[in-house]
Amino acid sequence: MNKKILVLPIVMAVAALGLISSTAQAGSDATVSAACSSKGNFPPASYVTSIAAKGVSCAKARQVVKAYHACRKASGGASAKCNRRVLGFSCREGRRQSVPGVQYSVGVSCVKGSSKVNSTYTQNV
Repeated sequence: MNKKILVLPIVMAVAALGLISSTAQAGSDATVSAACSSKGNFPPASYVTSIAAKGVSCAKARQVVKAYHACRKASGGASAKCNRRVLGFSCREGRRQSVPGVQYSVGVSCVKGSSKVNSTYTQNV
């Protein structure tokens, strides 16, 4: 009985080390991107759930995300997409994952040269 209790934490630790190792080997984006705080107000998005930056500061990444959502608002509001550059960044939305009539979640990737800002948001409808 005691051997089973000791084996489980060891197995979990080995699995965790394998996950860390594979993440580090996944590519340069995994090792040089910075996770940034998504706290704040980004209207019309209901919730900005994540922001990651590569080649720009977190402060600049937050400015890009804020400008993207301001562009969405100017383009028609909560259900609109931004179809122009924001702060020199070209942004594209991924596929929207939705709960019809309730909300949708989507990822946005903004690129300017070698700089990249990725974010995700949830929008109530």
